[in-house]
Amino acid sequence: IRGDFYYAGIINFGAHMSVIKLRTGKFVVIDTIAIDVALKVELDALTQNGQLIEAVIATHPFHTTYFPAFYKLYPQAKYYGTPRHLRLQPAIKWAGDVSEGSVQRLYEPEIYQRLAEGSEFINPRDDNHFNNVFLYHPASKTLHCDDTFLFFNDPGCLFGCCGGVKANNVY
Repeated sequence: IRGDFYYAGIINFGAHMSVIKLRTGKFVVIDTIAIDVALKVELDALTQNGQLIEAVIATHPFHTTYFPAFYKLYPQAKYYGTPRHLRLQPAIKWAGDVSEGSVQRLYEPEIYQRLAEGSEFINPRDDNHFNNVFLYHPASKTLHCDDTFLFFNDPGCLFGCCGGVKANNVY
């Protein structure tokens, strides 16, 4: 699900959230975005007003913005966050830390979660956003990657001016 995320109130880098239906009929939400009325109606219809949301998983240490509002809407789910989420958002009742192997294996073989070895994930520097939990959903052949890899069909020169390195439109 695509959403908006504005940098400095000017540039919309976008945001995304994935919703995975498990074989049990319950759902796992991967990351969060701003939920407007239309999206809430759609998500509620899909999940019986959120009762079928089993878990919400945060995958990127720096993507914390939308979790508090999502938690207010769906507090009954189990929330799993990065160590940075757990430190910065103590009002959310976190069920676990996604850097722990036991949490990464919770939904296998339906969802595989892995961290890149050697990444600054536990206590990342502010200038290093190259880290996230990679989630793979074999049934849909979907890899959820939150900003570690980016692809633009036509990014124009603005992204290059901001420090992007272009190689066949992959930054």
